[in-house]
Amino acid sequence: MNDSDDQNVVGNVLGDASPNIITEDGTIDGTLKHGNYELGAVQWDPTIADHNLPDSYYLTQLPGFYAYQNMNWPSTGSDINTNQATCMIPARERWENGSIIPHPFYLRNQISSDDVTLDWVHRYEYSGYEIWRSADPYFLPGDPGSTRIANNVQPPAVGDGASYTDAGAVADGVSYYYRVRGINGSTTSNPSNERGLFIQPLTPGN
Repeated sequence: MNDSDDQNVVGNVLGDASPNIITEDGTIDGTLKHGNYELGAVQWDPTIADHNLPDSYYLTQLPGFYAYQNMNWPSTGSDINTNQATCMIPARERWENGSIIPHPFYLRNQISSDDVTLDWVHRYEYSGYEIWRSADPYFLPGDPGSTRIANNVQPPAVGDGASYTDAGAVADGVSYYYRVRGINGSTTSNPSNERGLFIQPLTPGN
């Protein structure tokens, strides 16, 4: 870090050893360092009592937008190696490509008779939703074996409770997994969290 009067370094996942740690030179007049994972632990500024960082600043596990972009986790920036596609931090990704941190959909599922009903939080930047299904618990929309079972599920007229019913899914006797994507014009959002329908096969004699 150099050539700046003030810098804020908040909620980054950094390395366990040099050079992937925060270092400063004599040109730095003031630097805020708070909530960074560095040298194997989270480093807090002792003068700041608030340790509640937004999820977009500091995450303890692989976030969905990393998986969707096929990026390594943890990631500390394009200086790690020459393959920028797998080591770019989210802030740089947003700056260069104009993408935003996706709002979580909080996808849930409920089983009623032979149907699976999905519900999630409607985000007002989306005009509709895609529903994807697969027998692979770790799938992403568009992967081999995944199926888009609904193309333009409309948001609710009032409120933020969106839903979709996969009629007859239980009767198929298959463990299905679901993800939702928001539609905004000609683009789609990163996929939601995954929810599963688990079918336990019957064993003769049990």
